[in-house]
Amino acid sequence: MSFENLLLNYGKLIKHMEENSYSKHCILLLKTEINWLGKNGCLADSYETACAICEKQTNSSEMRRRYRLEYGILKRFDVDGIYSDYRRKEPLVKYGAYHHLNPEYKDVVDRYKDAASVRGLKPNTVKGNASAGACFLRSMQERGLCSLKRTKVSIRFSLMAVQTACRCAIKQLPRFCFLPGCDRAILPALPWMQ
Repeated sequence: MSFENLLLNYGKLIKHMEENSYSKHCILLLKTEINWLGKNGCLADSYETACAICEKQTNSSEMRRRYRLEYGILKRFDVDGIYSDYRRKEPLVKYGAYHHLNPEYKDVVDRYKDAASVRGLKPNTVKGNASAGACFLRSMQERGLCSLKRTKVSIRFSLMAVQTACRCAIKQLPRFCFLPGCDRAILPALPWMQ
């Protein structure tokens, strides 16, 4: 990929940042990455590759995050003509399971978010549950189960394996378990364990 467009027009981006009260330090860091692309652009075929090269040079998670943000700004300016907006931090590479899901699974997570909001759950609860659901769906997707119908079958087989393991473990225990000082059973045998 050629970064010529960026190298010819980056002055407009810098001017926009100065007019919108970006800190001098932030502008200087962005100029540093533009200069790096000018000198080493032949090593990278895309902004993602350039970002990955820079990320490999540091062990600092803060620096890696900064590189993703800076290269995201540069790519959006170069490819789409979108100037940076300091209120929206959109990294070049988005992490998290949701962004790697296929459209069918994304739809499931989106529908959950809508339903949970209608139910009145707190925003952090919705976000956490949606994240967990996205992680589960991504694991299914990585196993080659890319549709809900195939996932349902796989879950059924997984539950059957868990039930079998529980049956074997329960058979090793007495019929009921008692707590010391308690005269009632706390774990009656469940119907599917018999």
